[in-house]
Amino acid sequence: MGKVTITNVNEAPWIVEKPDGKGPRKIGTQMIGEEDTPGMRAMILNKEPNWKTSVHSHSTDELIHVLEGELVIGQKRLGPGSLLLIEKDTQYQFSAGPQGLRFMNIRPGPASIHRVGEDPIPERWVRQQMQGQAGQR
Repeated sequence: MGKVTITNVNEAPWIVEKPDGKGPRKIGTQMIGEEDTPGMRAMILNKEPNWKTSVHSHSTDELIHVLEGELVIGQKRLGPGSLLLIEKDTQYQFSAGPQGLRFMNIRPGPASIHRVGEDPIPERWVRQQMQGQAGQR
């Protein structure tokens, strides 16, 4: 049987968080949906100014929706309302603009991340490591 999940993005539970040190905004990740079960899920990610990913790919397709700030990918600067559709196994890299970045990432199910030069690992493991680091601050 199917399932409907209704969540206000401002009320989604935080799975990794830390204050940004400059006001009420938090840096981290909120989760909508079940992390370890089949089915759709969305994450809202808040990143500090000039944050940058490594070159990587994922084992599932994904949709990225820019909510606030700026996402820089290649020579393109994308603002609120911009959408990126990224096919699974596509290598890419992006960064946050000078004001930071808040975006929603939607995937059809659990994924692994494959950073160039490393073995693929489950994204859940990455978040667990981030939670441990945030708890040590």
